[in-house]
Amino acid sequence: MRAGQGLITLLMGLFLSSVVWSAGADVNAPVLDAEKAAVEDEGSRQLRIYGDSLLHGVTDAIRLDAAMGLLIRKDPAAVDILLQSLSAQDNPMARMAVCRALIRGRSLGTAAGSLDVFLMPLIETVKNPDALLARVAAESLLVFRFDQIAGPLSELVQSSATEKQVRLNVIYVFQIRPEPEALRNLIELLNDPDAEIVRAAELALQESFGVPMGTSKEVWNKILKDLEQKDPTEIRRERLLRQETRLREIQAERDRWQKLYLGALDKEFEPLDTTAKTAYLLERLGTDMPAIRLWALDKLQRYPAESAAGLRDKLLMLLSDENRRVRMATAGVLSTMSALNPAEKLISRYKEETDPQVAVAIFEALGEACFFAFSPGSKITLPAEIKTQTMQIAESYTSKEDSETARKGVEVLRKLLELDGLTPKENEHYLRVILERYTAETQRKGPIRGELLTAMARLCGQGGLKLEAGKLYNNVFVETLRTYDENNLVRQAAATGVVNADKTAAMPLFRELKLQSDGSPAVRLIVIELAGQVGTADDLEWLSALLGSNGQSESAWRSIVAILQRQDAGVIANWAGRMEQNPAIAGQAVELLELAEQKAAAQKEESLLCDLQVRLLKGYWNKGQYEQVVVYRDKLARKDGGKEYAQNALRQTDNYAIEAYLQLRQFTQTAAVISERLKRNLLTQTSDMLEMIEAYFVSEKTSMEDKKTLLEALAEVPINSEQSWWQEKLEQWRGLLTLSTVPKPVKEG
Repeated sequence: MRAGQGLITLLMGLFLSSVVWSAGADVNAPVLDAEKAAVEDEGSRQLRIYGDSLLHGVTDAIRLDAAMGLLIRKDPAAVDILLQSLSAQDNPMARMAVCRALIRGRSLGTAAGSLDVFLMPLIETVKNPDALLARVAAESLLVFRFDQIAGPLSELVQSSATEKQVRLNVIYVFQIRPEPEALRNLIELLNDPDAEIVRAAELALQESFGVPMGTSKEVWNKILKDLEQKDPTEIRRERLLRQETRLREIQAERDRWQKLYLGALDKEFEPLDTTAKTAYLLERLGTDMPAIRLWALDKLQRYPAESAAGLRDKLLMLLSDENRRVRMATAGVLSTMSALNPAEKLISRYKEETDPQVAVAIFEALGEACFFAFSPGSKITLPAEIKTQTMQIAESYTSKEDSETARKGVEVLRKLLELDGLTPKENEHYLRVILERYTAETQRKGPIRGELLTAMARLCGQGGLKLEAGKLYNNVFVETLRTYDENNLVRQAAATGVVNADKTAAMPLFRELKLQSDGSPAVRLIVIELAGQVGTADDLEWLSALLGSNGQSESAWRSIVAILQRQDAGVIANWAGRMEQNPAIAGQAVELLELAEQKAAAQKEESLLCDLQVRLLKGYWNKGQYEQVVVYRDKLARKDGGKEYAQNALRQTDNYAIEAYLQLRQFTQTAAVISERLKRNLLTQTSDMLEMIEAYFVSEKTSMEDKKTLLEALAEVPINSEQSWWQEKLEQWRGLLTLSTVPKPVKEG
């Protein structure tokens, strides 16, 4: 690719040169003569440019492009320049460029006529003491058959008079050849008197054929016989597979040592305090090893250090790192550190980034940085055009074929639209951009339509464009619910959008579509919560059916309470009664009774209020909350102004009150209940409350002091002439106290 670009550059240079030359020509010369001169000089001018670029190009790419340009021409003059450059002893870079052009020309199917003219110059280049140049020349010899190079090279490598470096260079030529004859030459070198040559031959054999060093010559001869049965293509394929296997082994070994080293870094890092951790990470960010830079960036995600001196500069520098993974990780870190104000550097780097995935990561960080900078209360000041450019980039992403990239574009648009600050025309434009992508995604049942609809729903619920977004998107939400998209997230987003756009209209739609029974728990939860906000008594039936069930019982209960708060005391009392009849949820009825009590008091419905307080007293008694039982007993007692419903309420709660007073050791109040009962002739020897008192006297859990105090309080209760049995009852209880003081007999044995 780079070679092609270079060729285009050179050709453009040729064109411009011809234009300049023509501009400087004699304007009085005949036009035909000028054109003829231009045609005649064009070839030599191109050759001169190629030749100068090959010999004096400032980069390897330019030199290689020039050599390729000459090779493609296929004329003697171009070949002469290539041969002269290949033999230029004082210009190894040009020689190397010619070799690489021959290699690339072979792979591209390019041939400068017969390549035989390059054979001996290349062999001479292999003899060069510069090992790198010699290796490139060796690889360029692959354009020739082995029988063309075998004679002169075998003679060189077998001769002890040949310089050692040259022999080593020739060994590399044989190493990269797939022909069995090359293998034979290497095997013959295993008997060479020079130990270094023997070792080089063994290494070449091992590298090419995977046979360990020290293998006997007999084994090699057997291998050679096997190879002679195969063609070079098959040998080349086997060697390639062997090299790939070896590469995987080396990579696995590298990964293992890298993991061990990074584990050691973890052990050093974790015990450090916050300040030391920051300094440690900053130092590792400057290392020349990508794996360590990535490790430090990962730690920064977990241990943010935005205030660390120098961190911003290091991160912004790493955005241009040569390693794409480092650039991507850096963008990820900056997306969580918008306080570092990286937006200007991010947008600048985004324009230069060539890797699409890294560009997307930088874009996401840019979106976060803009959102942070332009949010209310931010102390960062950015030029408005940065936000404009970011939104333009986001818009371009929304139309990408890749759904995930489009989703990220929409997400950035959503964030920046929430901030408002644009003109009404711009706002409508970007809102429609999101709508158009959702429409396109829906038509092809795309995987991100739920995420896109969620973004639309959020714009209807927060930010400065709620009204505009609601008007534009509400019909989409409604239609999506009516057509029942099988994707749960889509229905959830549509339900959320309808609620955000118009709560009042949403609830009737939900009832019509029976979304309280939707297959998605998330959709059902939206309906439940909306019922709490705008629902009516009609919604209590289906909400109450959810009580006691797993998952949504608590939400349903909150909505029931919210709806009942908007009802009168009678409705609340009725629903509390229905709940009291269901053992699974009876315990929650107390909360409704308390709410009904407040409503009845405000409505001045005394009879209903009295009934509610009786029910509350019983409810607290069932829960063992005796303090609350006493509170409500006192409330009822204060109401007793001769009204029959109040007196009945007290009589209904006498037994509960006795139990509570005994548990709380309020013996005077216990006696007061008994006294009132005796006074009204409502107490008999078989009354339940007397059994409760007697159980208290015989209980081993009750202290003797409390029993005596209770008995003394009961002895003060006044009686009439017809209630002499009460004195007998007191004597009976005194006897129980006396018996309880007698030590129990100890059983023998």
